[in-house]
Amino acid sequence: MRWPMPLAVLGKALKAGPRRLSPRLVWLPLLLVALAGGCIHPPSLQSGRWTANGQTGAMYLATPLSALEGGTFSGAKLRLTQGNLTRELLLEVTDGEVTGHVDNLPVGDWNVTLDIYDQDGDVTHRASAVVRIRPDETTTLRLQAEPNDGMLEIEADISGFSEAHEVQRARINFHNNQTATLYPDELDPMLFRGTKALRPGDYDYQIELYGATQYAQDRLYRSPWESVRIYPGKTVKVRWQARSGAAHIEMGLSQMPPPPSELRLETTETGGRLTWLPAADPSVSGYRIYLKHDEFGAFSLVDEVPASERAWETTAKDVKDGAWAAVTAVTSDGRESFRSNVIYIAGGKG
Repeated sequence: MRWPMPLAVLGKALKAGPRRLSPRLVWLPLLLVALAGGCIHPPSLQSGRWTANGQTGAMYLATPLSALEGGTFSGAKLRLTQGNLTRELLLEVTDGEVTGHVDNLPVGDWNVTLDIYDQDGDVTHRASAVVRIRPDETTTLRLQAEPNDGMLEIEADISGFSEAHEVQRARINFHNNQTATLYPDELDPMLFRGTKALRPGDYDYQIELYGATQYAQDRLYRSPWESVRIYPGKTVKVRWQARSGAAHIEMGLSQMPPPPSELRLETTETGGRLTWLPAADPSVSGYRIYLKHDEFGAFSLVDEVPASERAWETTAKDVKDGAWAAVTAVTSDGRESFRSNVIYIAGGKG
């Protein structure tokens, strides 16, 4: 602590008599006497900062680990900050719990961060909170740590891509709509690299290769989906490689079946009956009947009969109002022929 003036100067001033003492020197002896007698305590210094009135408290921390996933925990690091004040403490894991006691904390609100690490020294879980320290009290703080983010390092090798010389940009897409840009390697133009911080879990991803821009019109390739697992606090490295294959294509020719022929109308007591000659194709499974009641209108499908039937009964209304009729042949795999000859069902304004 720096005093207002040296003691030698104080002695000379005292010999000079009270008239020559400045107000500053009047209270100085009283301060010295008080300090010597223990009546006044100087402020205490904590981590380079003075604490008003020397008031301190303590904190007790307890964090259970039974609910945490991620393997075996070997230790934890506790960090408390308040302005420029910092306290750090290494804690041990005992009986599935992290506990710690911090004494002599200046009163006030402190930011608390707890990092829990595994046997590899990676911080897999983290918890944070604000704790209030009161004078001469021990504050108990219970924290629930959450899994820490993991890191994905992706390396895309495009040397197996047939249009690799056109690739200028690359990107990785994840199934939850997250993305990350991959940047070309300075030494190898066939390599693109990138990183992405992700919450622990299983992710599906795909690689997209682009030309001059990352707009859809410049996309050259989109890979199939692949999977990766991200662990708490761990870095996972993935190398994706563009692959090429070959396709053998066999092409067959499916022809339309021939249409039924000689469509006719036979008059019956109930109205009329359409008859036709069968289509000359064994794959024909049925016939479709089309009608329209307006000469300028479109035909509509009204019925379908199996191939064993070669006639269809019209209704009395069709005969009375008049209609146009046509029939097509259809196969079991859905191929349909052209229409037969069109006939007019007598009646109405034909």
